[in-house]
Amino acid sequence: MKTRVLLSSNKEREQAQRVFNEIALEKLDKIRTIFLSLKIGELSLADIDLIYEGNTRSIIRGKLASKIKDTQVAGFPLKAERALDLIDLETSEFEFVVSEFSNWCKSEINAGGHSGIPVELNKKFFKVVNSQFSIDEDQVLKWVEEKCKRYTNNPTQLKVHELTSKLCDTLNELLTLKADPSTSRENFSSKDTTEKIKQNPSVLFEEEGLSQLVSLRQGKFVVSENFILNH
Repeated sequence: MKTRVLLSSNKEREQAQRVFNEIALEKLDKIRTIFLSLKIGELSLADIDLIYEGNTRSIIRGKLASKIKDTQVAGFPLKAERALDLIDLETSEFEFVVSEFSNWCKSEINAGGHSGIPVELNKKFFKVVNSQFSIDEDQVLKWVEEKCKRYTNNPTQLKVHELTSKLCDTLNELLTLKADPSTSRENFSSKDTTEKIKQNPSVLFEEEGLSQLVSLRQGKFVVSENFILNH
């Protein structure tokens, strides 16, 4: 017997998050390109949270603090806040793209929640390679395992899953059977034929008990997750 089995996989949520990540990556790359033109440093994963908040001032201040470290004016350390006032930076374009990204993210996250397919801006989904943002596929797959898939390792549930899986295999194989041409055509009008089941597999659920054990998805019988978890 397997040590654990997959009970369900939320493909819709996984796909929605992957699409969101790809679009976010394109927007982050645009933000990075514009930020580089300021010539005060590179963006990092830590800046993604500030970008989401639309807090451009904190991003710039943080980069300036690193850039002017140990710089003194009249014998006093130059602080980043003061440097912002002294350095003539044209930040309007940077502020615009960050604001655009922030608004887009919040809109997508809120819309996803209402549609039942939630997405999130998770900086763990990204990494910096050669100073560029990219998707961290290992972290995405880890998230998919935690958020989009449901497993069980309970011994009783494993056994129930094994038995109901065999039932599903039997029912699905039944749907593939061809009627014997030599059989009287009169029998084909009866509901007790594989032809009738193939035309409408849900007729097997006329007995309430079967519907508790298995589910019908896209014409295939699959194990009922709730039935397994109730053991």
